[in-house]
Amino acid sequence: MMWSRYSKYGVALVPVFAVAFVVGLAVVACGPSRGTKCAQHLKMATSQLLLYAHDHKGMLPESLEDLVRQGYVKSSARSLECPESGSRYVYAYDGCHGVKLDAVEGVLLHDKVGYHLGGGFVSYADGSVEWLPSEQFDEKVRPRSIQK
Repeated sequence: MMWSRYSKYGVALVPVFAVAFVVGLAVVACGPSRGTKCAQHLKMATSQLLLYAHDHKGMLPESLEDLVRQGYVKSSARSLECPESGSRYVYAYDGCHGVKLDAVEGVLLHDKVGYHLGGGFVSYADGSVEWLPSEQFDEKVRPRSIQK
């Protein structure tokens, strides 16, 4: 007698629990998107560049290797790489000597062109990171003359 009274509620709740279980599995299986991981790595690399500039009277390093050599990045330098492609981020001022952070206009670091479908991530001297669709990305990262 007692069981029959509760069985109608138990039967009604089975589909609800089943759906909740399946949704929970899907959320766990998907995890954070690759794009989110890439943006996080780019943000970390940008932070390391800004810290370097702070410690060197506003001067940016000549290359990302300077960050590794001077201990701003661990020797593995994984934070300087896109986790999706494994390629190192492109430093807009690579090889430029004597560039002050105050003089930086536009992109500081970015993904390699073509590694993300539909666009790419860029970072700026204020530490912000954004996703740009392909056309805007190509326009922002096109090589330009840099005034030193």
